[in-house]
Order: sequence, then C-alpha cells, then structure tokens
Amino acid sequence: MPGVIGAFLWAQPYALPVFGGLAVVFAVLGWLLGRAGRARWWAVFLLGVSGALVVATSLTPARAGTGSFGMCRVAVPSVDATLSTAGVLGLALFVPIGLAAVLVFRRFWITLALGVTGVAALGLTHALVPALGRACDSDLLLANLLGVLVGAVLGGVATGFRRDTEVRFRRTPWVVAAAGLVAVATLTAVLVRPAVDEPLPEQASASREQEDLLRETARRFLGPDGGHQLREVRRADGQTLLIAALTTGTANRGIVHLDWPSGEVTAAEFTPPLTPAAALVDATAAKDIAIRRAQSYFPWVLGAELRVTPVAGGDFSASWRQRKDGVLLPLRADLLLDRNGGLVQFSTARTPTPDLCPVTVDQPRAEAAATAARPGRQVARGELVARRVGERWTPLWALGLVPAGAGPEQVFVDACGGQVVPESELR
Repeated sequence: MPGVIGAFLWAQPYALPVFGGLAVVFAVLGWLLGRAGRARWWAVFLLGVSGALVVATSLTPARAGTGSFGMCRVAVPSVDATLSTAGVLGLALFVPIGLAAVLVFRRFWITLALGVTGVAALGLTHALVPALGRACDSDLLLANLLGVLVGAVLGGVATGFRRDTEVRFRRTPWVVAAAGLVAVATLTAVLVRPAVDEPLPEQASASREQEDLLRETARRFLGPDGGHQLREVRRADGQTLLIAALTTGTANRGIVHLDWPSGEVTAAEFTPPLTPAAALVDATAAKDIAIRRAQSYFPWVLGAELRVTPVAGGDFSASWRQRKDGVLLPLRADLLLDRNGGLVQFSTARTPTPDLCPVTVDQPRAEAAATAARPGRQVARGELVARRVGERWTPLWALGLVPAGAGPEQVFVDACGGQVVPESELR
C-alpha cells in the first residue's frame, strides 16, 4: 500500500496540497454555515472533503496520461468496463460526494441533477485541457454517474428520504444544475468530437503459450486492465507473426505485431496515444522520451544513430539507423510521438548485420548506369543501402531520379557489380 500511495503522489504531485487546502476551506465554511443555522456543519465539511478528493485526483496535472484535445471516447456500456479496476475506482470516488450532498441538501433529486452536471463538466474538462493528462471516456463517466447514484441512495436511506424544511436550499441548486448542463452541452457540441470504438472482429485461435505472451504484452503497455484479442496469425518467409488488438474492457486501444516465438513487438499503434506528458514537449524532451521508450521496448537499437525531427501538427518522429562502411544496414526502429510526448506508434526491424560484398562502384558510376537505363532523367539523390536481392544481402545504390514529363522513380544499382537491379528481385 505505501508503494501504491507513493506512486500516486509521484504521478500527481499537486494532489495532496490541493486536497489539504480545500479540506481546510470547507471546514471553515461548514463551521460558518453551522453557526448561521443554514446547514449542518459536519455535513458541509463531509461534502467539501469528498469534493476535494474528486478535484485532487481528477483535476490536478498528472505526469503521464492519455489526454487529447477535443476528443472523447464513446463506447457501448458493458459490465466488463464497469467492473474493471478503473471503473470500480471511478464509481467509488463519487459515492462519498453523492452521500454528503443528500445530507446537506436533503433533496435526492437535486443531488442527482447536480451530480450529472458535475460529472459532465469533469468529462468536458478532461477533453478540453489535455495538460491534465486525462482522457475523456464514456465508460469512466458512466462509472462516476453510478457512484453519484449509489451515494445519493445511501444518503437517502440515512435520512429516510425526508426533506428538511429548515435547510434553506430551494431553487438555487436547480438553477445551478440547469445552467451548468446547458453550458456543458453547448461547449461539448462545439468543441468535442466523439471517438467511437470500432467493433472488434472475430478472435483468431492461439495456443496457450501464445495467449500468455499476448496477455503479458497487453498488460505491459496498458497496465493491469489491458486485454487483447488475436486478429491474425501470419506466416511468411519462415516467420510467424501474431497480430492482436489491445483492449481496455470492450474498447479497442490499438494494435501490436509480435514475432513468435521470440515475443518481440515489431510494430504497435495506440489510440489514443500512450501516456502523454502533462504539457507540450520540445525536441529535446521528445528525444529523451524516445530513448526511454526504446529502453523499454527495443533496447537492442540503442547503439544505432538516433535522429528526432518535428513533423506536421507539432508531433515528433524518432528514427534509429545503423551504418557500416557507409552502407545503411537493415536494422532500424521508427517511433512517432504526439505533441504531448504520447506514443502514437512504432515499428522495428531487428536484422543482424549481414555479410556484404565489398563496395567497388562509386556513386558517379552508379548514377551513370541509372541514367543509361532511364534516358532523359537526372539523379536527384542517392544513398548506399543494404537490401536483399534474391537470397543474398547486397549493397545497392538507391538513386532517386527526377522525372522528365513522368512520375518520380527510384533505381537500384548493385554497388559490387554496377548493374541495375530490377525491383522485382528485391525482397
């Protein structure tokens, strides 16, 4: 338990001071209202502490999360999602505030109206403030609403569902709830777009060992709630590839490609991006994040050269490449981060360094062979790469030709013999 609490406080460093500060404020407010005879001070204090807990856990910035501006995941409600760890915690978080609200207002329906407004406002905040590191999620919002309902019922049972005529709350809560719902609905309609989960296809069959590997991989990326669904077992060139969807409850969270039986993840894609930072990142921070991802998922590439470049929309692309004697080797890893540092996708090729014939053809000679094979064109760029030609790895000059009234073209020239290699022979 101390380890769990410590991990939470590290992930949300502002949670404890915010909770403590709000609890003190509501203690003073409850005492003042109690002295004025407008409410029971202990009930106001309980409501304040419950609200402070919600604010501290849900509205303070997290070091890592899954926030995305203007996006809210919408899924068909399911028992599995409600009974998941996140669902149960989301429900339990709102039970105290529902209970305390009934004790303060002594109005069951007012509590539900204010609860619906508050939960909707919380989801809208998560959708519009990605710096919080939270994802707007219909499953979590439903769990929060169930928590309010359970708490309100418990409060009603505790008070016998009796109104207290001495408590002077009449129209104000209804006005606040109605105005809040109108404001939330308007902002949601204008700024938030739903991300509807695609239904998962029929699950392919897998051995027990493969199921164990897929389960471990899903939890590695998504935590204890991570699930999987095998989509395809692909066999080609003596390699077996497991292609599986990553899930949380019934929601599709991405897809992974695993090499079998090594268990190496050769490619992955995540929706929404995996654990973005609480704020926008620059190129330096993106490079640090990319290195940490590589250390976790493909450490064998760390000896290669890393290049991080900005791409459209503020995202960052990280690429690892390795060269030997000027030849670009087949070992590679490519990773895409969003502007908050969240992992969008990656792909790798863990290919051992092949034995290559000595390079005897320089670039000018290769360009001459390419332009002779494609008259009327000029070479715009060239790079020495290792490619498989038939069953043999060969250094090739990959030359990009500038079109002369036609489309661009790439020509490959054998760097050992000087002849043009047809693309049909490349693997």
